[in-house]
Parts: sequence; C-alpha cells; structure tokens
Amino acid sequence: SSTDGGSVTLYAQWAEIPANNHNITYTAQGTGWTYGTTPASAEEGTTVTFVVNPTTGYTVTVTSDDVTLNKNENEYTFTMPTKDVAIKVSATENTHNVIVSYKCGDETIKADATVEAVGEVTTTSVTAPEIDGYAFASWTLGSGIQSANTTANPISITTKASGDYTLTANYNKMVTVY
Repeated sequence: SSTDGGSVTLYAQWAEIPANNHNITYTAQGTGWTYGTTPASAEEGTTVTFVVNPTTGYTVTVTSDDVTLNKNENEYTFTMPTKDVAIKVSATENTHNVIVSYKCGDETIKADATVEAVGEVTTTSVTAPEIDGYAFASWTLGSGIQSANTTANPISITTKASGDYTLTANYNKMVTVY
C-alpha cells in the first residue's frame, strides 16, 4: 500500500522448488564384490539402478529394509520412496564338499566323511585314518580333483567351487601270518 494514495507495482519472482531428493547409503559388510554404478541420491518416485559385481568365488547378498529390490544379474532396481534408503551388501565365499569314502576293494570299511572346501580354488589336506585290520594303500581321485601324489597320507588335493567331489581312500586287508 502507498501512504500517499498512489499506486504500487508488485513484481512476481519465481523460484524453482527443489525436487524431493532423498539419500541412498550403501553399507558394505566384508569383502567379495565391487560396486559398479551407485547413485547417492534420487528424486522420489524415480527408478534407481545400481550395480554390485561379485568377485570370483563369492556369492553376493543385497538387502534393504526400506525398499523392495528387483535383481537382474548384477543390476538392482527400486522405486525411490519418500525417505532415505539404506542398502546392505555382503558376500560369502562359495563352498563345496569333498565326500571321502573308505574302501578295501568293493567293500566299504568305514562310513563316508565330508570335508568342506571354501573358495573358488581350494587346496585341502585329507588324512586317511588308521582302521583296525587294514593298511592304507592309495587314493582314487574323483573327477575334477587334482593332486601330485596319490599315495601320500595325508593327501593335498585341489578342487574348484563347481560342485561336490568324491575321493576314495583305498586300503588293503592286513593278513596275519602264524
């Protein structure tokens, strides 16, 4: 208003209202992966895409208590809500089993044992136990098992994390001479 009764001119000034952006945090637990694209914030209602690449020999787990994650290979997407989002990433080394059998010819002389091997390529030591009435002779390596010496006890074997393996400890029956 004017105190002298004159007119007043008003000018409108427009200011852009900032979008409703919210933060995205990524919490890493352990090792076993690398991040690809990881946006730090996004506008609510938009589709957010990020990438987590597992390291060879690991399986990655990606979770969030804030959004539903959709996965396509190593790419994850979600719709940005009206709040900040926390993403948790962890990884575990892949494991596989070596099933050890104990035989004398075709006869099983001791129950099978399972040895867990951890990692993409694993070197594991396995010992054939003493069994009354039998003498350890050699090892028979199942498909995919590598070893330099099949008569060593313990034996050092190398396997890859691509399934379970079988290893057989071969024994000879001890003969008592009178």
